[in-house]
Amino acid sequence: SMRDYVVEDVEEKDTANNAIYFSKDSSETGQVKNIRRQSSRNVTRPLKYTGSMEESDEEDVPSVKERKSESMENMDKVPKKRRTSVKGQSQPKTMKKNNEEIGNETGKNELKCPECEVCSSPMMGWEYHLRHTHSTTPTLAGCFLRCDCGHESYSRRHSKRCEISNFTVIRKRSI
Repeated sequence: SMRDYVVEDVEEKDTANNAIYFSKDSSETGQVKNIRRQSSRNVTRPLKYTGSMEESDEEDVPSVKERKSESMENMDKVPKKRRTSVKGQSQPKTMKKNNEEIGNETGKNELKCPECEVCSSPMMGWEYHLRHTHSTTPTLAGCFLRCDCGHESYSRRHSKRCEISNFTVIRKRSI
């Protein structure tokens, strides 16, 4: 509103820009005065607050440690199924127990297609079958590769770094 602002007197010297401005005299009556240009030293600005900071109603915000300790205390009340992971605690790997081995890259075990159970001996033929017959990839079919050294990945890029590089194709099963 008009009373929230301090209005200073304005000179009417420059005619380059037109601006509507409330003059000091007309602010009480509500009349608008057409001023050509507002000088840079005369600016409409909000009134300064004179109250002290002690009057503010700020609540004490708990520190990060206090909030974490409160959340850990509340974890005992939440059922185990609904608990979220806490930093520093490893989650149980339930997927490993339910994985199914499809076959090995060496050709001793033929690779089974996860879609139609057709078998093919080389891995390249297995990937080709997935791409062209089922229009999918091993990753989209829910398969990943496990090297004999223990490394698991979705691509055979690991074979460039590993001396063993003998992959076993494993299909993830949902629980």
